[in-house]
Amino acid sequence: MSITSKHKNALLSIAIPVYNFGKFLPQTLNSILDQAADYNVEVLIFDGGSTDNTRLLVDDYCRRFNNFRYVREIEKGGIDADLARSVELVDTKYCWLFSGDDLMRRGAIGGVLKALQEWQPDLLLCRHNECQFDMTVLKDWPVLSIAADRLFNLHEKHDRLAYLEAALSSEAYFSFMGGLVVNRFTWFKGKLEPVFNGSNWAHVGRLWKLTDAPFRLGYIYEALLDRRGGNDSFSSGGMLSRLDIQINGLLGIIEALYGENSIEFQHLKRVVLSEVEPHWSNAVRQDLIDTCAGKDQFEKLERMLARINC
Repeated sequence: MSITSKHKNALLSIAIPVYNFGKFLPQTLNSILDQAADYNVEVLIFDGGSTDNTRLLVDDYCRRFNNFRYVREIEKGGIDADLARSVELVDTKYCWLFSGDDLMRRGAIGGVLKALQEWQPDLLLCRHNECQFDMTVLKDWPVLSIAADRLFNLHEKHDRLAYLEAALSSEAYFSFMGGLVVNRFTWFKGKLEPVFNGSNWAHVGRLWKLTDAPFRLGYIYEALLDRRGGNDSFSSGGMLSRLDIQINGLLGIIEALYGENSIEFQHLKRVVLSEVEPHWSNAVRQDLIDTCAGKDQFEKLERMLARINC
């Protein structure tokens, strides 16, 4: 059951693409649905073909909440395709892409609606708290060095440079899905590029390509969600593979769009370096030692690190 268009909030929907996140989904939905109901905001679960109990557990939410909708794909499509499909399935002006294992903080929807009404941005970027696996908050995660709400036009040279210089993490490049509220009219001016599909970062390429035209980015400094640590769905291939996704995957997108000598690429390289060195790289190196990895794996690690250290 879902709310009718007559009563539904026409400004915002929340779309949550999931795959085998059944053990986390109830906690996520419990953090969202009551406050979403207060504003008549629809919450969509797009299930990319889960093989766990996701389908069964959402039945209870469908009965209890008339602002909740569940759509299931027959086969696994991957995060790039699932994310794009989630935006297609809602019909409001804006879509908040949320993660199926994270928690929305109290008052977050009201804060987002206020910013959308005030700014009418093409993209709203939200911050989060980094948590342990049990959702104990560790710290707030940096995105920009600017400790205030701000509106940027990323098509304008001066604003774009100010934004890139303020970037503190790869989330300034839209790497964290849960912090993105997209304007669907703007979103559909782009497309899911086949060359980026399967990279896990296709939405990064899509959004940055859209900044070739006027593109208003609203930045909310307050942390609006809590991100679960120790549950990275990109880590199924092992620690070296996950680091490869972070370094070569992200850099490959921006290099393809702007070139390795661009300010966009250079600032991304800077923030990825700050994320990787020294703790992440040392952890990967130790994992290779512990698993008796071959020489080729160590050489691959060093090539990746050289790419961001040069």
